[in-house]
Amino acid sequence: MFNRHSGPRLPFKAALKAYWPWLLPLVLCSAVIFFVPDSTAHLPLVALLFLVSAVCAGWPWLRYDAPSTFWFFATGLWLSTGLIFPLVAGLLAHTPEQEVVSFDVRVLPDGKQCVVQSKSMPCTAAGLYLRDTLHIAATNTIWVSIEGTERSDERGRQIAEVIRRAGYDRIGRVGFLSEPKNGGT
Repeated sequence: MFNRHSGPRLPFKAALKAYWPWLLPLVLCSAVIFFVPDSTAHLPLVALLFLVSAVCAGWPWLRYDAPSTFWFFATGLWLSTGLIFPLVAGLLAHTPEQEVVSFDVRVLPDGKQCVVQSKSMPCTAAGLYLRDTLHIAATNTIWVSIEGTERSDERGRQIAEVIRRAGYDRIGRVGFLSEPKNGGT
């Protein structure tokens, strides 16, 4: 069934030139393991892919006239992709830090209306507007500025909590605890 070709074996370079496509499944298998998200969650499928790729790489040695050095090369190729592909995957996964910008949410004196990027809206919608409409990243700082002094701390905490529920952790509050003095008097 697995009778080898009866002629002499080729030199390594000639075998590599003739049978290099048989090595591609090894590289493909490594690429699936290291670049497909959650490939380890499908371990039986990955194991089958590895088995098929190993048989493909060894087939020219087992069945045809490739020398044993061809199989050693295939093994080395598999091991080197296991070292190189994680490095490449790590470089591809590393994205530069997103620029951190601050955004202001102005709470009007009534405590029910807010202004976000010049758009007036109910304060209960401010967090979702930042996240879903403006697509502001959660890494950005959101400053809540409270107009007026009446219950400013309470209003600031309420709006900060609305924004926190939308996924933002970096929230600052700015407001007056008392009316500012006019001209130092």
